[in-house]
Formats: sequence, structure tokens, C-alpha cells
Amino acid sequence: MILLIASAIAYVTAPPKGSDGYRERAAATAETLVSQLETARLWAENETEGRALPTTALVGFEEAEEDAEAAASQFESYEPPDGVANLRDSLVALAAATTAALARLRIAAQQERWEEMTALSRPLPKLSAKLAAFEERAEP
Repeated sequence: MILLIASAIAYVTAPPKGSDGYRERAAATAETLVSQLETARLWAENETEGRALPTTALVGFEEAEEDAEAAASQFESYEPPDGVANLRDSLVALAAATTAALARLRIAAQQERWEEMTALSRPLPKLSAKLAAFEERAEP
């Protein structure tokens, strides 16, 4: 059991091996970013509709941004194998757009600008769709 857990941890933290491993990590990172965007979108929607307390939504925005930044940072730390540098460039750009969108939501929430949530969350589905399309292209 301990060996299984250690293997799982090593898989997540060890650099990917080869082009297919790199593509798998790129796809998994894109999936994580989609998850964080959708989480933030739901928090914005629920807060706007009065189904979530503002303080709870703020924590949700903070956690979504932190998790997206961690996933992006982890992926960016991997050196791409030959032939997939363009894959890295595409995901890094999408990750930057994701963390920027999540930061805008968090900052607005911290400043209690709740009336802006609908407008700030409007671009999230399109960004999620771009990441989902990237995930499909990236998979080996």
C-alpha cells in the first residue's frame, strides 16, 4: 500500500518522460484549469443569485485561483521534449488567461464589488471550451 502511494506521488511530481508523458501532463493540467474555471463560475452564479454567502464565495475564488496557479506552475516547470514546444506555449498562454480571469473575480470579491460578478464570469465558459479543446488535442 505504501509503495502504491509513493508511486502515485512520484507520478504527479516527477517530470514527464518523453513526448507522450508530456502530452498527458499537458492534458491533465488543462483539465485542472477547466475545473477551476467552472468552480469559480458556479461560485459567481450562486453568489449573484443569493445562494452563497459572499464570504464563502470569496474563499471559493481564492482557492480556485490558488489551485489554477499551482497547476500552471507545476506544468511550466517541465522542460518540453523535442517536438512539443508549441504545445507548451499554447497551454502556458491559456493558463495565464485562466489565472488572470480568476484573479479578477477574487479581487472584485475582496473589494466587495459583487455587482460585477456576472460580467467578470461571462468569459469563463469560452475559456473553459478553449482549454477542453486543447486537452483533446494534447492527449497522446
